[in-house]
Amino acid sequence: NLAHLCPPGHYCPQGTASAQQYPCAAGTYNIRQGSVSQAQCLPCIGGYYCPAGTPGQNDTFPDSRFLCPAGTYCIPGSPTPVDCPAGTYSHNVGGLDALSKCQPC
Repeated sequence: NLAHLCPPGHYCPQGTASAQQYPCAAGTYNIRQGSVSQAQCLPCIGGYYCPAGTPGQNDTFPDSRFLCPAGTYCIPGSPTPVDCPAGTYSHNVGGLDALSKCQPC
């Protein structure tokens, strides 16, 4: 049984052959080791992006490596950051969770 070895960002249902066989889907993350169901993967929070297999850093947030970079925004459930449109900007790292928060130049 790999459940106890399954790393954060993944889940290992019964019969899993490899601890990293089932990453959480893009747009979700998982903070816990030993998860056995995709239902244990949480929707990514606004201001972060979550590619497949994203681990968490604590009980609330995805790993800080996945903060939305400056010049982008990340709505809840984002698998990748989205660039602020031409004529707008953001100098903040993380925290931009909506297009409306990109500021006009």
